[in-house]
Amino acid sequence: LLGLDFQQWQTLKRSPDQFQNYIINLQKQMNDDHMVEVNEKFLSIYIYPLEHEFLGIIIDRTQDMIKKTYLLKQLKEIESKSQIDSLTQIYNRKGFELHVQNCLCQNHSKGILVALDVDNFKCINDNCGHQEGDKVLQLIAQFLTENSSSQDIIGRIGGDEFLIFIPYTLSMVSLEKKLQYFIEAFRKTLSHYYQDYHVSISMGVAFVSSSINDYPTLYHYADSALYHAKKTGKNKYFIHHDNI
Repeated sequence: LLGLDFQQWQTLKRSPDQFQNYIINLQKQMNDDHMVEVNEKFLSIYIYPLEHEFLGIIIDRTQDMIKKTYLLKQLKEIESKSQIDSLTQIYNRKGFELHVQNCLCQNHSKGILVALDVDNFKCINDNCGHQEGDKVLQLIAQFLTENSSSQDIIGRIGGDEFLIFIPYTLSMVSLEKKLQYFIEAFRKTLSHYYQDYHVSISMGVAFVSSSINDYPTLYHYADSALYHAKKTGKNKYFIHHDNI
């Protein structure tokens, strides 16, 4: 079980005290699961020192560890899949909120949330069917992924509503250029639907600040800005400021 070679075993065999110290040292290295890795095996060691004797049990728990590692991997994969929207393969509401909250916990002083809604999306479902509508949602997710930074967090939180969290600072000029590019490039990407059904996007934006530094509050202001953009004509963006 210990994986000792012949010479090591002969040395320990001739010196009970040395063997005892060797076992005690291994026991001290055991983790919270009461296991220690020795020569690619996971062992549990229990020792019972008596007055004139040194007794103990060594249990090979390698298979237990393999099963545990496999199960943890499976659970991790299941948890990961539970955070992904099955249609678009970007984060769903749960996954998006979790990752944004993690960002805000690490740095609650910077970040930008963009709430994005597809204008007149219902016309596609009504005239072309829900299957065509699903294809459009997939195109939007692909469009957002291809036109966002690798650091950005992208999610679909339901229906035709998408969110982008930018976990860094952008100047107002850069942000407005990015938003305007989204609007124009989106029209080109879905030009057929834009011409036939006036399908476009509206966006609402909110900044992380000293007073807006948690996800529910940040989403509230981004969603309110999105509502304002849609109410005042659609196919545009509106940026929330602390004083507006």
